[in-house]
Amino acid sequence: MGGVWSRLCQAFKVLRGEPTVAGDDTASTREIDDPHVQPPQPVQQISGHAQVQANYGQAIGQISGGSVFYLAQTILSSDPDKAYLDDLARYLKRFAHSLNRMPLLHAVAPKLAQRGHEIGLPHIYMMLATTHLPGVLLASVDQKQIGAYFARDVESNLPQALASGAWRTMLTAAYHPDEVLPDQAVVEVIADMAHSGRWWLNRALLATEAVVRHRRLVLLGDPGSGKSTFMRHLAWTMACHMLGQPMNELALPPLLQHKLPAILPLRTLATLLTQEPNALAAVKRGLVEAMQTHYAGAASLEQLLGLALDKGAVALFFDGLDEVPMQGEPGQWASRADTFAAVREVAQIYDTLPVVVTCRVRAYEPFRQAGGGGWQDVYVFAHLTLQEHCAGCHIVGSSNPVALVMQHRADDRWREPIFLGLGLAPPADLDDVFDALLDCQEYQQNTVKLPQRRYRDLILAAELGIDRTWSSLQTEPRFKARQHKDALRTGLADLLNDTAQPLPVNERVRAGFLLGDLGDPRFPITVAQWQAAAQQALAGDPSGYFCTVDAGSYIIGSGDDDPHADDSEKPRHT
Repeated sequence: MGGVWSRLCQAFKVLRGEPTVAGDDTASTREIDDPHVQPPQPVQQISGHAQVQANYGQAIGQISGGSVFYLAQTILSSDPDKAYLDDLARYLKRFAHSLNRMPLLHAVAPKLAQRGHEIGLPHIYMMLATTHLPGVLLASVDQKQIGAYFARDVESNLPQALASGAWRTMLTAAYHPDEVLPDQAVVEVIADMAHSGRWWLNRALLATEAVVRHRRLVLLGDPGSGKSTFMRHLAWTMACHMLGQPMNELALPPLLQHKLPAILPLRTLATLLTQEPNALAAVKRGLVEAMQTHYAGAASLEQLLGLALDKGAVALFFDGLDEVPMQGEPGQWASRADTFAAVREVAQIYDTLPVVVTCRVRAYEPFRQAGGGGWQDVYVFAHLTLQEHCAGCHIVGSSNPVALVMQHRADDRWREPIFLGLGLAPPADLDDVFDALLDCQEYQQNTVKLPQRRYRDLILAAELGIDRTWSSLQTEPRFKARQHKDALRTGLADLLNDTAQPLPVNERVRAGFLLGDLGDPRFPITVAQWQAAAQQALAGDPSGYFCTVDAGSYIIGSGDDDPHADDSEKPRHT
């Protein structure tokens, strides 16, 4: 995960005006005919795989034997002239430029967004994997080789670990899904039935591989899981490859390397279908209009698209089926079902083209129940969502992370970004956050926290301590681990003893578990603590675990007039 965080941190350095390392891709955003374009920069690593130079400037003039030439030759069925090549290359350059920049909207300070700051797509793109099983073979190993993939000796108990699922916790960091990108993470272990003592270690099927494996594909995922970002990144790599930039096959499979990428938001298509009921005509119009936003000067984009479709030289990407309303509005937009039907009709006409649709899981359920119309659907997942990555980086990279945490801690949407950011925060900054959370007063205010707020801050601090590992924090001289743990023990005990019960049951239960991990001060644990508690009671101090009961006669039990008493509690007696 470190490589991803370093790219995010570098992106935010750009926004703050700080110097960045060589290989910054700012030059790639300039127009191709800009006389101030700099010479190509060193090749930089993109998303752990795709290699792309930081400048498209020399693509024109070097394309006579490249992918643009091959694409143009496929479209025209003849050798293109230089004017046609230049036109097509300029379109691809500006198309790539438009996809390369991601606006920072919700994850950063409004002041930055208002100034129009953006970060490059390759800096923050996370390789997207699917939940499709079986996965892709990563390695075939025998009993002796399998130990290289696991942190503990598994040769003797691997069958038991497979049956219980415990093998996932035994993977080394180099192959653990939480530590490495999906192309190296083991997600499945299968016994080789044909060869006793051998095992297949599978990785996840990447989203790029799913596009090639299934020509009619619906990518399903939760909001923010990276569906649209994946589509943009794949189209971007296709355009970059056309312009002569080398791409790894995991980022851009060979089947897609010589196709024209075309993206159409389905909300746009839904609107066009009310004006043009013919599905193919509506799709072509939407694609041409989208292409014109990138380069209106291209010669006859409509003719270019039509020829490319006929020659099978296009990859069609339809984004956001869930953004189309379920019910249509006459004259405004078509229904979700009619919009998807139009896409399927076009895919049937051009049955050799790869066609991808993105949709949220719940929105696609009616189509799944209806059989999907022959389309393959796969669920995608990312390690963490784009907005959470950016927001976490914004917290840890800000001038006052404490203020940001205290400002957003009550918003559930910021929970993951807070944990992400503080997971990388220096011990001194983390210590300041703990001071603010454990303080009875609101941060930088002279008001006392309400009981609910104070108790929830204690729970958050205890969870952060577990996330950063208390044993590790205790070795940090800039973090007051013992002092913070003592304050948490006292505060969480107060929460559980509060007769007003200001928090709901589930939060109090969580507080109880957290207090148990810290060591509940209300109950003796060690033998020495039990002995001290007994001595305290014998000395007449009733404030400890034990209390004294004076000698005398007492009435105990329940009478017959108590309808809730068990028979074992009767009769009342002295």
